[in-house]
Amino acid sequence: MLYDYLRRWWRLLVLAAFIGGTAALSYQVANVNPLDYRADVTVAIMDPAPPLQKPPVVVVNLIATELTSEEAAIASGRAMVAAMANYTNAPVVTKDFFVSHRPNLHGWWKDIILGIIVGTLLAIGSIYVWEDTKSYLRHTQQTP
Repeated sequence: MLYDYLRRWWRLLVLAAFIGGTAALSYQVANVNPLDYRADVTVAIMDPAPPLQKPPVVVVNLIATELTSEEAAIASGRAMVAAMANYTNAPVVTKDFFVSHRPNLHGWWKDIILGIIVGTLLAIGSIYVWEDTKSYLRHTQQTP
């Protein structure tokens, strides 16, 4: 019975899965793909004792967590430098400060799989309603 079902409706099932996956991918590309911004700061912690012309004692690379806006990444980087200066109680010199960004591509395939499943389930439901309607019409035509 399942073989007969798949033999008759396989084209519609494949088409529904393809349309569902394509719709999910286009939705994700258009709407759900914000950029992740990250602030990378390289600071040098100077020796607090005079003379201050000594080379840096420690060079630290601070990396902020991934944020959704460039301004938030800059504020996070500045806050990290301020916290480092307060924590060490020594002069802190910022060597490099740059913000990098990249598209957020976490779990893009999950949306496609969900779209395929939803499309296939919609097709199965439509097929069921179609066959049940045909069966009901045949039944009502046979009985007077």
